[in-house]
Amino acid sequence: MKTCISLLFLLTAPLSVISQSTKTNTVAQITSYAKSIDRMTDRRKEPDLVIADVSDYDTEKPEWRKFKSVKELEAFREKTETYTVAYNWRSNSKIVSSVFTAFSPSGDWAQYVTHYFRPDGSAAKINAEMRTFNGDYIIIREYYFGARGNLLKKTAKYLDLTTKKPKKPTAEMLDEKSDFYRADYYKKVSLLPYYLFTKAT
Repeated sequence: MKTCISLLFLLTAPLSVISQSTKTNTVAQITSYAKSIDRMTDRRKEPDLVIADVSDYDTEKPEWRKFKSVKELEAFREKTETYTVAYNWRSNSKIVSSVFTAFSPSGDWAQYVTHYFRPDGSAAKINAEMRTFNGDYIIIREYYFGARGNLLKKTAKYLDLTTKKPKKPTAEMLDEKSDFYRADYYKKVSLLPYYLFTKAT
């Protein structure tokens, strides 16, 4: 898992800036906006803000800590594992992308939740991807939101963990109360559990 997280930041290129005038009122516009953020983050050597929950896995109350770099976080994890990590990117000094990675101590599942925020701090799109050895599934859900937080569209697809081909979901996976369905996400930057860190310079 540590290696996979580190690989996200091997590419280097000039920094990009997301236009604040980009319209994100429709699903098509939001899709285009999210792709522009993906291009920006792919070109960055490092996220602008590296955060991790350093509390014990079984502890209910998280303990968020800011790290100077991915390298510093990785050094910390050599001694003490962190089971939830959040990488954040800014454009025009504002958080536009937050990517949460969470996994279990046993490694039997991992979840990646990518937030695409508008310049005003509202979430335009959220991707939630669960990878689990329980049935060998990849579960991908996408949520599109209006500027006021209203849900415009949501999609779901289920793939085989090995072949990446479509796979029929079990009844449990379709149950909104099950752990398979659950994904913690935040519809505003101000609702991020480590929001105070985002305001620090």
